[in-house]
Amino acid sequence: MLPNELTVTEAIRLSAYTRCHLYNLITAGKLRNRKAKMRTGPIVILIERASLEQYMQDKGRGAADGEERK
Repeated sequence: MLPNELTVTEAIRLSAYTRCHLYNLITAGKLRNRKAKMRTGPIVILIERASLEQYMQDKGRGAADGEERK
């Protein structure tokens, strides 16, 4: 089963978008996301997988690593 949320690094691998482009999409409100504080680590941004896949589908792009939506 695929995770519901992705880190920015995982989203880069899935979408083949650059880190800068993903942050621009987050800032523009085109991707649903939340900030999470790891117990002993930094704050990370988690992107909702469904919103990223929907954005990619709207732009006519598939997953970069060959994963298909089931």
